[in-house]
Amino acid sequence: MSELLNIDKIKSIDKSNMFEVLQSFPEQVKHAIEIGEKFSGFPNKPRSSKFVILGMGGSAIGGDLLICVI
Repeated sequence: MSELLNIDKIKSIDKSNMFEVLQSFPEQVKHAIEIGEKFSGFPNKPRSSKFVILGMGGSAIGGDLLICVI
């Protein structure tokens, strides 16, 4: 990936470090799942492996990135 992107250039303009946030998104999702699985406040664990994530334009990116984990 770094061969296609100029990481130094990205870091020089990405003051909020969003590139790193997006790169680590799959790990964030896995961590969130682990937290949810350990939470005892739910009466029953969901048994579904199918979910729908809705969004238009930029708000759909969460679903686009999540599919990379599955």
